[in-house]
Amino acid sequence: MLEGKIENLKVDSTNVLSVLGTNRDLTLSKKIEKLTIELTNILSVVGTSGEIDASNKIYEVFADMPYYKKNPNLLSHLDFKNDTLGRKNVVAIVKGEKTPSDKTVVLIGHSDTVGISDYSGFEEYATKPYELAKKLKELKLPADVRENLDSGNWLFGRGIFDMKCGVATIMTIMEDITENISEFEGNLVFAAVGDEEESLGGMLAFVPELVKLQEEHGFEYQAVVDTDYMSPRYENDEQKNIYVGTVGKLMPSFYVVGKETHVGQPYKGLDPNLITSAIITEIDKNIEYSDIVDKEVSLPPITLRNRDLKEEYSVQIAKTANLYFNYATHVSTPDMVLEKMKGAAEGHLKR
Repeated sequence: MLEGKIENLKVDSTNVLSVLGTNRDLTLSKKIEKLTIELTNILSVVGTSGEIDASNKIYEVFADMPYYKKNPNLLSHLDFKNDTLGRKNVVAIVKGEKTPSDKTVVLIGHSDTVGISDYSGFEEYATKPYELAKKLKELKLPADVRENLDSGNWLFGRGIFDMKCGVATIMTIMEDITENISEFEGNLVFAAVGDEEESLGGMLAFVPELVKLQEEHGFEYQAVVDTDYMSPRYENDEQKNIYVGTVGKLMPSFYVVGKETHVGQPYKGLDPNLITSAIITEIDKNIEYSDIVDKEVSLPPITLRNRDLKEEYSVQIAKTANLYFNYATHVSTPDMVLEKMKGAAEGHLKR
């Protein structure tokens, strides 16, 4: 019941340090793990007040650092625009003191998570990684999950992988940098954003703030680093992948109108579910719709939702249905994708 649904994070201090490009001892890794657990303990499901709790925790950790006690003006809350919950981002700035420099790297992490209903009776342990590991030992698990669990090298829990460990990593590294700020050249701007799993309200509030900060401080943005999760590219892939560049995301949608009929007279109507299934068959995971740039192929589109709009049971078929896809892009613009989707639907239905 839990197969493939509980997030897990491998705790390998040596690999963590190598990815970060530092030769420091394991203390740094242990601090990352500790903060990761503290953030995971907060149930911050998107669209709930838990998002505010997570933001407050992140702010408090920063505020307790000596650097921000000395420079409180470099730490702030940033409200979402017109948000009924009153959610807010946390923005923390580091200014290097080695030599004057406007060069700035932007760091991003999100503190919200998806829900916990898929924990199927283990919801109370979803935010308690150590306790969850013990409970999981009671279950029949796939061999690879059992191996990870028994090794003791993995942590399990909602949001621990996507992406509270990433947030904790950034925060810990920033603290480490500020402790030797006289040796650091350049600037960092970090935003812990919310609403990443739903409507991107946090990021939409942060983008204009970046422009404002650039005008106020003269920052010259060099790169953006997002510490979201990574996953194996193939079975038994042990590489720690770093992805360079950006990928666009669109959600082309279809609204299908059929013709109602009684189930006893099926050929007098037009079932919208039959049409959506045909569209899905044509588009879903079809690499013909992937973008290719410099020999790199984008992920193919995949269905995110498919449903008819019938509100109650009856023996009349549905009149309408809708569906939408996740569509990753490298070069295709929205109008190009729209044309591809129209062509896919029309071409397939003519066969």
